[in-house]
Amino acid sequence: MAIIHNKKHTGREWMYKLLIFIVTVFLIVYFLPRDNEFNYRFDISKPWRYEPLIATFDFPVYKSEATVKREQDSIMASFCPYYRYNRNVEKEAFDSMEANYDLLKSLFPSPEYITYIKIRLKEVYGAGVVSTEDMENLQKDNAASIRVTEGKRLTHKATDRLFTVKKAYEYVLSPDSTFRYSEHILRKYPLGEYLSPNLIFDESHTTAAKDELLKNYSLTNGTVQSGQKIIDRGEIVDGQTYEVLESLRTAFEKF
Repeated sequence: MAIIHNKKHTGREWMYKLLIFIVTVFLIVYFLPRDNEFNYRFDISKPWRYEPLIATFDFPVYKSEATVKREQDSIMASFCPYYRYNRNVEKEAFDSMEANYDLLKSLFPSPEYITYIKIRLKEVYGAGVVSTEDMENLQKDNAASIRVTEGKRLTHKATDRLFTVKKAYEYVLSPDSTFRYSEHILRKYPLGEYLSPNLIFDESHTTAAKDELLKNYSLTNGTVQSGQKIIDRGEIVDGQTYEVLESLRTAFEKF
């Protein structure tokens, strides 16, 4: 019986010592400095409260979200969307006018009215007609110009020189500076039948061009080399240093 009792006692001692060992190792590991953790708190425009910080490895400096947004917005602000030129729209309009010439001539006191309308309509289609929705999008994006493709030919057109159907209607049926033609008579012309957008938004080409621009945009702003001083105690954390510190934090989190 004594032997059994001693074995139980020895077993309890062994378990107790093992438990102490495990707890001791845990506490030692817990309180050891963690070189692979970023244990700094900092704010922009505040002094650095810690010892001098030296880079122990190379890492890229990532731009802040605000910087990325500002720079990408700037790129997009100068972007010109793509439109396809449809030459058939103008041709079909004038062909239809010729087919209805006798009927149209009966609306006016002189054939000169029809000639005047044709000249103005030619100007409108030459400048370019877009849909009202497209014009609203161009104005919302502050697009100063558009790219116009016709086959392999590429041209640019200023947005403020383009017409919508409504704007074109008002322009064509308004008298010129000589007031030779009566606006009241001009507005007898059924112009709506001969006005349609001849510049069609090319969504796929525009999207591909935007993606290409953003693909070439760099999310980083240089590299910090191993051994390079990042910041010293008491130095103010400015915008550039803040991005470096945040980039260092990101690098630690990837370990």
